[in-house]
Amino acid sequence: MGNKKIIKFIYFLGIIRWYNVLLMILGQYFLALFVFGPQYSFRQIVFDKTLHLMVLSTIFTLCGAFVINSFYDSDKDLVNKPKLALVGRAIGTTFLANSYVLFNLLALLFAFCASKKILIFYFFYILICWFYSHKLQKKPIVRELSASLLTMAPLIAIWIHYGVWDWKLMYFFCTLLTLLFTKDVVKDLAGHKGNLIFGYNTVVVAAGKSKVKLGLVIFNVAVFVVFIGIYLIQKDQFYKNVDLILGSSITLISTILVTAMGLTSWTEKYKRMDLMLKFLITFHLALPLFTFFINIASI
Repeated sequence: MGNKKIIKFIYFLGIIRWYNVLLMILGQYFLALFVFGPQYSFRQIVFDKTLHLMVLSTIFTLCGAFVINSFYDSDKDLVNKPKLALVGRAIGTTFLANSYVLFNLLALLFAFCASKKILIFYFFYILICWFYSHKLQKKPIVRELSASLLTMAPLIAIWIHYGVWDWKLMYFFCTLLTLLFTKDVVKDLAGHKGNLIFGYNTVVVAAGKSKVKLGLVIFNVAVFVVFIGIYLIQKDQFYKNVDLILGSSITLISTILVTAMGLTSWTEKYKRMDLMLKFLITFHLALPLFTFFINIASI
């Protein structure tokens, strides 16, 4: 009996995408400590109760979002991700439904303990996550863009909480948005068969694989060119922030190379491309930590 519960728990961790949740927690803390820390002091950040409550709200909101997404994706997952779909059925819809309600209640409870503004933010965040699973994920472009923005929302919440504007944040967030959008499109390429069968009108279904793969390369190159143009125009403001901007540039160039591989012999190697993009997301979220140690070493 005990072994069954352990196996069920391990399966459940797969459904709530524990790695994605952990990555977002680290991203929130890295952003708070190593980007906003110098403006506030590390002591203020470490003992910021509101920050920790926001992170807890993020954990349960994301867990709930992944659970509800598994409900709506159960049919196509039988084609695209049969193992994950069978896991969901083995756990049971009642257990998943109860978990979804519990996760959202806990998320709102921690948000309420933080502040009324944060409670409102996470209430609408939960609502939009449900609306994405229910409606938005069947609309091309809107699906990929909304998924990327929803993934970024907890990081934007940290930025809003501390209220510090810096040009390097524009590079950081826009690069992350580009990377997440690219990954979602590659995910659509990998799951094209299931999306087509069950009527998910993704950008790949609407435009076709060849056009989408070429479009991804053009899109990433265009973003990089725009960033270079902005840097050249406003470089006088960036001399103190070149580390984070340089890191964002490395991420963008790497993303261009990964998407370019989709035009070569890697045509059907979408899982490899997805894995490489996951690594780039991890690298990008860790940039504040890397740049912090670089600055320490240069003193």
